[in-house]
Amino acid sequence: MAAALANITELMKNDAAASINKTGRKLADGLIKVAADNGFDLKVSGPYSMPYLRIINDDDMTLHFDWIARCVERGVYFLPYHNHFISMAHTDTDIEETLGIANNAFQSMKQ
Repeated sequence: MAAALANITELMKNDAAASINKTGRKLADGLIKVAADNGFDLKVSGPYSMPYLRIINDDDMTLHFDWIARCVERGVYFLPYHNHFISMAHTDTDIEETLGIANNAFQSMKQ
């Protein structure tokens, strides 16, 4: 119980909900832009703290699975069928690195 209370206190002190949503929005907006820049239409749904990613106009999800696999190969572990979770541990550097890897994965799909 003491650990739970300490965790809640820390989360409140750092306005964790707002921070996590801000980080999640930066990731979502960045992924949508990176996809569009490479000719793909990525939809991000759900709350920014728990985004669900999906390449649209991809009925059998072939492109989506391919993109996910290419991201995983490059070190970003996205899931094809589930929401993702943003935490206080994710930094701006993490988001920028993730966007770079996502961009590289999209670029490799165009070839």
